[in-house]
Amino acid sequence: MSDQQTIGISAAEMKRFQAQLKKFNEKKTKQLQDLTQLSGVKITSAAKSKAPRYQSRLINSIRPIASKNRLSVRVNTNVEYAPFVEFGTKSKAQIPAELAEYASQFKTTSPANFEQFYKDIKKWCQKKGIDEKAAYPIAVSLIKNGQRAQPFLYPAFKAEKSKFINAIKQLIAKP
Repeated sequence: MSDQQTIGISAAEMKRFQAQLKKFNEKKTKQLQDLTQLSGVKITSAAKSKAPRYQSRLINSIRPIASKNRLSVRVNTNVEYAPFVEFGTKSKAQIPAELAEYASQFKTTSPANFEQFYKDIKKWCQKKGIDEKAAYPIAVSLIKNGQRAQPFLYPAFKAEKSKFINAIKQLIAKP
């Protein structure tokens, strides 16, 4: 299983983009780099605002990573539970059709470490003012029934993608 959750554009889209890039001059390339990085920052910000707030670990792990040439940016999180938050689990999973293959790598039958999972649920109960005794039944219920999806990264990407494409089209159209 991958340690990272990443959502991006397809290889075909990247090839078309690279073909257009050859037509750019240095000034436009710099503008495109700036547009790309700004888009990454916007996706990061939106994903952080959509991510669940009960622990800051997930939110703090969402970050943009620029390519060497700054013409692409990857927004990801390396928190191991991020895909389960994004897509949900078991019968409560909600996976967009275009991400089905990607999401399938995160399918699992139960948490890798029940003890750690149980401790995390106990901490959550304490933060919420719930009796600690409820942690075990909650953990078992989550394993049995699943956790509802709380999408944060993909909606942020989808919202920014068309804006980014339009900004590129405007840049290309400029003399």
